[in-house]
Amino acid sequence: MDEQKSIKVSLLGKSFPIVTDESQEIIENASARVNSLMQQMREKISSGDEVKKIAFVALQIAIDLEKKQQELSALKQQTIDLVGKLENSLIDCA
Repeated sequence: MDEQKSIKVSLLGKSFPIVTDESQEIIENASARVNSLMQQMREKISSGDEVKKIAFVALQIAIDLEKKQQELSALKQQTIDLVGKLENSLIDCA
C-alpha cells in the first residue's frame, strides 16, 4: 500500500487538495472522467440545477461500477468453472 500524499485535483473548474494513497495517475484519470461526464451532462441538460447534473454524473459512475462488478463476478465464476474442469481432466488422466 502506498503512503498517503496530498494531490491537487481539478473538478468542475475548481481545484481541490485531497489526501490519498492512490497513485497520481489514478486520481488524474478519475477526475478527468468526472469532468468529461459533467461536460456531457451539461450538453444534454442545458438548463437547470448543477446539483441535479452532478447527481446524474454520480449515478452514471455508480451504474458503470455496478456493471464492472457484475462482469468481474461472472469472470470469477467462469474461472472457478474452468479450474474445476481442469482438475477433473487431470483426475481422469491419472
